[in-house]
Order: sequence, then C-alpha cells, then structure tokens
Amino acid sequence: MNISPLEYMNLVRVQAACHELHRTDKPVDKIRTEVGFETASTFNRNFKKLVGMSPNEWRMKKKDKADYNISIYKGW
Repeated sequence: MNISPLEYMNLVRVQAACHELHRTDKPVDKIRTEVGFETASTFNRNFKKLVGMSPNEWRMKKKDKADYNISIYKGW
C-alpha cells in the first residue's frame, strides 16, 4: 500500500469520522473519540492533512452530498 501502518490507521479513522460527520449531528469531539483519536489536535491535524479542511468545514460543505472519497495521495 506504500504507507505505514500508522498512516493507514489514521486514514481509516478519518474515513470513519467523515461517515459520522455526514450521517449524524454528533459533536466533532465525540466523533473524534469514537474513531480513536485521543487529542483534538491530532485529529484535526490528520483530518486536515487527508481532507484539506477542518472537520467542521467539511461537515458544512458535505451536508447535502452523499459522495466522498478520501485518498492519502491527494486528499480528495
């Protein structure tokens, strides 16, 4: 896969967070802990690295769209 185990784990966690952000109104901090990030700064850094924006920005932009695909190579 050409990525480290940690990078893959973070990718899976961010994908799960995107799914929850899209389908629920749970607070971002609750979603962060549910997907396995211990600190908000680590979650936000990884989310922005993979997605290109903060979780709150992503939630607002994707509110009406059901399609999203996260890639470790280009973010989107």
